[in-house]
Amino acid sequence: MDLENIVDDLDRPIWGAEAIGRVINRTQAQAFHLLQHRRLDADKAGHTWVSPPRRLLKSLGAAHDTAAA
Repeated sequence: MDLENIVDDLDRPIWGAEAIGRVINRTQAQAFHLLQHRRLDADKAGHTWVSPPRRLLKSLGAAHDTAAA
């Protein structure tokens, strides 16, 4: 999955720690650690973490103002 495509649709869910890590510019292990310790706003579907990029970036303090775009 291309990071540009992920950022183009901030509401499309991202599945798995590896893909989530790419969105937040972290390794899979770092993303998994943040997810396990609830530092990222994400849910679990079975054994897989899932969250839209907008929620991930917001939980890291990134602001995205769609009204200004």
